[in-house]
Amino acid sequence: MHLSNRSITNLERHLERDFKFECVESVDLSENSLNTLPSSIFNKLVNLTEIYLQGNLLQKISFPYFEPNCIKNVNISRNQLSSLNL
Repeated sequence: MHLSNRSITNLERHLERDFKFECVESVDLSENSLNTLPSSIFNKLVNLTEIYLQGNLLQKISFPYFEPNCIKNVNISRNQLSSLNL
């Protein structure tokens, strides 16, 4: 699912429309203006293996967002991270 370069600032508006596919394996939210991630954002994406969040304004990321443990690639570069909870 490619949602990169869309000037997204708030994912709440996109969750119902874009994040209801359980077969999604890759989510690209790079190069937006995200500063937070909803706590349950990836819960329904049970086949998720890749997450691209680079180039946003994220300050805090908690890895419980990335369950289940089958994630192989996560790119969180070029954010404003001050907290990373593993």
